[in-house]
Amino acid sequence: MRQPFALSALIQRDVVEQLRNFLQGREQNLGKVLTANTTDDLLSQLEGANILPKGVDIGFVREIGGLAVARVFDGQDPLDHLHDVLVGQLAALGRLLHADTPQERLDALRDVFAGPLADLWKTVGPLIASQLSIAISFATTAALMPEKLAPAIEQAVMKYFFTRDGFRTVDGSQLVAPIHLEDLDLGGSALKGVFSQRTADRYIRDLIRLVVEAVDDARYDLAKRLEVQLDLAKDKRDKYEDWFKGFSSMAEGAVTSAVEEACLGVSTFDTNPLIAASAGTFAGTAARKATQHVFLSELEYLRSRR
Repeated sequence: MRQPFALSALIQRDVVEQLRNFLQGREQNLGKVLTANTTDDLLSQLEGANILPKGVDIGFVREIGGLAVARVFDGQDPLDHLHDVLVGQLAALGRLLHADTPQERLDALRDVFAGPLADLWKTVGPLIASQLSIAISFATTAALMPEKLAPAIEQAVMKYFFTRDGFRTVDGSQLVAPIHLEDLDLGGSALKGVFSQRTADRYIRDLIRLVVEAVDDARYDLAKRLEVQLDLAKDKRDKYEDWFKGFSSMAEGAVTSAVEEACLGVSTFDTNPLIAASAGTFAGTAARKATQHVFLSELEYLRSRR
């Protein structure tokens, strides 16, 4: 049972490393990172008359898609790899994955949320401690994020559970706890029951996305930078917003599906859908946030060259 969780933890760690390498290497191709397949740069296209972009290039997602699974799984037990890679804050995660009793798991969970993450444990501990699949998935994601951004995670989780509007992402979508969706007025439609379903899969995806969204919004200062570009866009504001969402959604969709499919295709051990959901959601959301950062960086660079 612990092997799939170990695989998910290793995949998430690999995604973080690959995105870091991509963001560092993109400086060699500034101005052409997302539109390498055309002579028209991103800013020129946004200012032009075409509704759709040309020469879209999100080839970097290949390195953080299904290849992540291939890199961390070579037929060996994923638990064997943990000793070398799970150090520092992640060492407690290794103990969680090796725990044999409920009390050992609870103690290891507390250790994962030590130090700067202690307040976060007080907030989410009762929720995640009783469900191992949620606990390990959420703990892995939280432990991989910079500790100094723990307050951003806690605020996002609190908004998700305690406000009817939930957590609003930088591009305007909302993550809302299922209980608040029961208040939706859908005219008696059966869809109301679908939206408000409270399942492990739903909570895993929402909580992991919350963590990555909140941390990367703060890490890259996305909200402030996006507003600056939208102000400069003037009458092209809607187009800027649409393309900002479009590029990042393409990256997220490609990575999420690739990782989930690759996880479920590992036949050496039984990978349940919740593990695939946690790894895929983390990878896809991380790719989405990195693409948003690059989109804004490209515009900032291109404007500085004028």
